[in-house]
Amino acid sequence: LWCSVPDEALAAAADKGLLDTPEGRRSQVARMLDDPRASRLTERFVPQWLASDAVEERAPDPRRFQGVDAALLGSMRAESVLFVDTVLRERRPVSSLLGAGFTFADARLASHYGIPAPAGGGMRRVPAPPDRAAGILTHASVLLCTSNPTRTSPVKRGRWVLESLLDAPPPPPPPGTAQLPANVGTPGGGSMRELLAAHRADAACAACHRRMDALGFVFESWDPVGRRRDRLADGPVDDRGELPDGRVLAGTAALRAELRGNPAFTRILLRHQTTFAFGRECT
Repeated sequence: LWCSVPDEALAAAADKGLLDTPEGRRSQVARMLDDPRASRLTERFVPQWLASDAVEERAPDPRRFQGVDAALLGSMRAESVLFVDTVLRERRPVSSLLGAGFTFADARLASHYGIPAPAGGGMRRVPAPPDRAAGILTHASVLLCTSNPTRTSPVKRGRWVLESLLDAPPPPPPPGTAQLPANVGTPGGGSMRELLAAHRADAACAACHRRMDALGFVFESWDPVGRRRDRLADGPVDDRGELPDGRVLAGTAALRAELRGNPAFTRILLRHQTTFAFGRECT
């Protein structure tokens, strides 16, 4: 919880046998979470869980995404860390990670999102606008780290949902799997949906990509740097994804509803926390 050694109070509780009961452990956990040192947990764990730990090293195409500099990337990272930290400290349910009515932003990130800048300097708690009501699903840190430098990637975003939120990581692609062309989504380059549909026609790819691509298309209303968009170069945005069972999810709001109450979401969060705590994969 503190990414450090026990303090005197915790060591004394252990010596007295107070950690042998659920009540004793809960008491110490509550005390430790209320301590400022608990911020070390979210600062280190959240970026690992959300696969956004490299957000400050990302380099989106500066010709297409002007203004995405090191300071803004740092604000993106801080938003996710502060959001999860607040959910944890306020003892909110796990489902709050998928939308709690608030987020965090500074003037730079607020401008990027197109929302009013908070009063005062630094990162501030602000109301989440309606289109960003899906919590971590609409954080720029996640949306950027699951994109390519010039375009979104439904494959990467769908894989992220399976790995980080649904405890169902897909196997690695078969050797020699062809990559999508660089001009996908541009006039004359073929639409993303058309090219991925052709990709799924390969029997070796279809089993994983049917679900993965559908989950990734749900994010198409968000550009590679986490801003809302309504159109693509080749036409209007289509953020619908058809799951293998025939159900259609339309947008991140539908994905949020799909994840809320799903035991897999809680299970994968616990799995990642356990791995973080032990420093190794746990079976």
